[in-house]
Amino acid sequence: MDYLSGLFLGALQGLLEWLPVSSSGQSMLVLLGLFGLSAQAAFTYGIFFHLGTLFAVLLKYRIDWLKILDNPPLTRFLAVTTAFTAASGLFAYYLLKRSMSTFSGEALNGFVGLLLVVTGLILYHMRRRDFGTKDVSALSLSESAVVGLTQGFSVLPGISRSGATVAALALSDVRQDEALRLSFLMSVPAVAGAVAVEIAPRMRA
Repeated sequence: MDYLSGLFLGALQGLLEWLPVSSSGQSMLVLLGLFGLSAQAAFTYGIFFHLGTLFAVLLKYRIDWLKILDNPPLTRFLAVTTAFTAASGLFAYYLLKRSMSTFSGEALNGFVGLLLVVTGLILYHMRRRDFGTKDVSALSLSESAVVGLTQGFSVLPGISRSGATVAALALSDVRQDEALRLSFLMSVPAVAGAVAVEIAPRMRA
């Protein structure tokens, strides 16, 4: 892939990541259809694209991260969501990795398209629901666990991570601005973990 293509894809990721439209699903469709990459390569690129998002979130929420140890409820929330994200995310990741070689390009496009429809239904349901008034300190362990499990399944290209996690937080009656903040904060360990899982086999080779 040349530098111009990389710049285009980086700009696409930067634009779409802040919208609940599944940047991984959109980038995979572009990589498959426009660049002709294999399913495995497109999936891997999609994971690494999120590194840029990780650094952007760290910069935007740098005060939260610098003072995280002074905020026990946030620390607990991130610890619980990260653990449960790992549980569902690793399951979905390895299931998809093992079955991806059996997908044709058309079938994979259809699969991503179906998951984008699921994302659309999540967003439609969220629009019809009012946010609550809770902040992170009012979230129970079980509510945090559900949010973490939801985030894990967003490793599937087409499921919007931000859309799914904000919807899960809305179901727990979290206020809107807090739901958005928590959704992006919890993305940092999730992205770092996904990149580590993708890199690990290459380091052993």
